[in-house]
Amino acid sequence: MVGSMTYRLQKYDSNNWVNGTTIFGESVCGSSVNQFCGCIDIFVDRQGAIYCSDNAMHRVIKITPNNQYATVAAGVTNTSGSQLNQLNNPQGIFVDANYTLYVIDAGNSRILAFSQGNPYGRYLFYYSSGIYMGYAFLTLDNSGSVYTFGNGTVNRWTPSTSISTSIVPGTYFSYYGVRIRLDSKGNIYTKPATYDGINKYNIVSNTC
Repeated sequence: MVGSMTYRLQKYDSNNWVNGTTIFGESVCGSSVNQFCGCIDIFVDRQGAIYCSDNAMHRVIKITPNNQYATVAAGVTNTSGSQLNQLNNPQGIFVDANYTLYVIDAGNSRILAFSQGNPYGRYLFYYSSGIYMGYAFLTLDNSGSVYTFGNGTVNRWTPSTSISTSIVPGTYFSYYGVRIRLDSKGNIYTKPATYDGINKYNIVSNTC
């Protein structure tokens, strides 16, 4: 769990579910390797490494277990830009089975993919400026298609095309998205920010 105003990453388990344990960060916003300044999204990979979308610092950091210092997985610390090694207000992130990092680079209206250890991302697609007025998040399916959730709309990009298509209109969901996930059958689950609840959308039967 991320404390957005305390600038700490907390772990809660059955042995310490009240106060939690600080596993990364200090109590102040910062750009050092032991700090972050705005973790919009987090992702835990198969090896237990935690990725934080540190949007205020225009970077994604990677925190490995039992290490108090992070490494920069994408972007240049405290420097926004539009080059393939730069980010501008990164938001949703996802890491696949090959440890490729996918980032919604909101300030540049694009989605990039970073292979493990490569500071330069690979362009996937651009989206129309302003399409995500709030925060936007993403997930992937087993075929490598990218699903994004923002402005109450779910869009899908497939590897065979350079454009995304809307598969769930915004009328089904609230304006601001918080999370999007898929199950093994391809059903879409979203958590809107404006109310307590989880939406399930069956894209096969076209029902919500």
